[in-house]
Amino acid sequence: MFTSPTGFFNSIQEATAHVIDVLSDILHVNTIFIAANDGITNVIVDSFNREEVLVKEGDALPFELSYCSLVLNHPEDHFTISETSIHPHTCDLDVTKTIGNHSFTGIPIRMKNGQAYGTICILDAPSVHLTESELKALQAMAVFLGYVVELEKGKIDAEISSMSKLDLISSLSNKIRFSLTEIWGATDLMLTTELTEEQQQYMSIMESSSRSLMTLLSNILDYSNMESRLGLADYQTSIKTNEW
Repeated sequence: MFTSPTGFFNSIQEATAHVIDVLSDILHVNTIFIAANDGITNVIVDSFNREEVLVKEGDALPFELSYCSLVLNHPEDHFTISETSIHPHTCDLDVTKTIGNHSFTGIPIRMKNGQAYGTICILDAPSVHLTESELKALQAMAVFLGYVVELEKGKIDAEISSMSKLDLISSLSNKIRFSLTEIWGATDLMLTTELTEEQQQYMSIMESSSRSLMTLLSNILDYSNMESRLGLADYQTSIKTNEW
């Protein structure tokens, strides 16, 4: 049984484990699995098999050859097949020939913008149908996982955005630092030559200004690093304090 020590989920993997755990208690079916897809490959993220092992975590199929493709291409909020060995969409699929004849129900997992993450699916004995309340439980879990996926995507986007900003500042800082170092070095060399008192004053101002700019540049870079870490920490805190 999966339990989160803090009550929060740090990843989609932890959330799917929780969903599988809950559903295995309330649905007396043989197989429950959650699959993710990128439109090319369908991968089993987590699964539960009560008696007959039909699906295992890590199993992968080409998306178009999986039952999940039927779910995500179906216009309704769930897709059900009473007998996979005689249904026209599944009877000739390799997966049907491998696991045999079963009933199948799939619920799409989508984000707010409608983009699909994957599916929650049930496999059981032929002609077994889920009740209306069982379907509602599956749909509720699909909405929950869609929310988790949305949050994880936001977290990744925030990390990428933060790192991109930091990389840009670091790159600019290095270029400016290099130029300042050259000015600084040239100023030091000029101060070793014979200069008038007025020229020495000008060179001293240039040297002092270069040192000040170098210090300012270092402070900006330090601040950007700190802001990046705090921004990510705040985002992660907001995830845990919002609607979990």
